[in-house]
Amino acid sequence: MDLVLKEILISAALALVVTVAFIYGAISSFNKDAKKKGSSEKGYDFRSVVAGSVIGFITLFWLIFYELFWQSRRWI
Repeated sequence: MDLVLKEILISAALALVVTVAFIYGAISSFNKDAKKKGSSEKGYDFRSVVAGSVIGFITLFWLIFYELFWQSRRWI
């Protein structure tokens, strides 16, 4: 397998794991707040979760790929 493809797959896997962890933490936090207030409102909707997931994944993917792999290459 090509080295660049391996780097992209590693970056994508790390970004996916971190994004899922952030989304899980945010949703559980919203649920705890709603339970404390006695509200049936969850504090989030499907669109915001999807938007946060996509933006978070793309941002984390680029940061991981850039910091771990792209900077180590010296393009002359």
